[in-house]
Amino acid sequence: MIGRLLQEDEVRRVKQSQSGYSWDGPRFASRFEQRRLCFLSNLLTVLFQFDVQPSVRGREAREISLRVGDSRIAVSVDAAVKIRPRGRTAAKDPDREPMAIEVEVARWKHNEAEERLFWCDGEAGKLEAQLREIAIAIVFAGERQLRKGRQFFYEMDCSTFQQDIERETKRREETEQRERDRIAQAEADRVSRLFAQVAAHQQAQQIRQYVQLINATPAAIEGRAYEGDREAWTAWALALATQLDPLQPADE
Repeated sequence: MIGRLLQEDEVRRVKQSQSGYSWDGPRFASRFEQRRLCFLSNLLTVLFQFDVQPSVRGREAREISLRVGDSRIAVSVDAAVKIRPRGRTAAKDPDREPMAIEVEVARWKHNEAEERLFWCDGEAGKLEAQLREIAIAIVFAGERQLRKGRQFFYEMDCSTFQQDIERETKRREETEQRERDRIAQAEADRVSRLFAQVAAHQQAQQIRQYVQLINATPAAIEGRAYEGDREAWTAWALALATQLDPLQPADE
């Protein structure tokens, strides 16, 4: 992979030397770039021993990702001042710029703290001297990222399962409540019908008693105590009582 990049760069160098100019000159001719690619090549060689699958993309080969198992990890290998510029000053000679590598461990939760691993030229020595340590840390980071992912999906599954239980519990409670409401309403309607039946029977009895009283009172005045012919009014009133009385057969 790195060899291919260098071969392509050599083709660009030859074209530029032959034509005297080229819009697409060598990209990795500087000592810093040569060192960066050499370090990256050695790192990938070590990672291959752990079945890590690399991907190097971009015009300047700076889009680096590593597949560790089912985890994909983003990696940056560049001048330290470019990766973490805060508190750093660029060197006067770019070829002497301290080199650094940063590994980003993916976050699975929105509020999860950002996790980045960082190594740089310094008191511990050049990056090359820390190569195996860096490779092992990357493999561990991939494993940790995989575990975090599995934990995330496990928690999501648990949450979904709990939500399903809560929804089913709520659905069952609402169904039971609707059934209780239906029974209560049915009972209330039954009581209302009973009161209405009692009231209708009492009204029918009152009508019969009143008709009997009218007929037993010769002095009852037409128009005040009853309307129209006494006998016709009596037949009408008793028929009405029969209609109102729930104790009377429906066909009477």
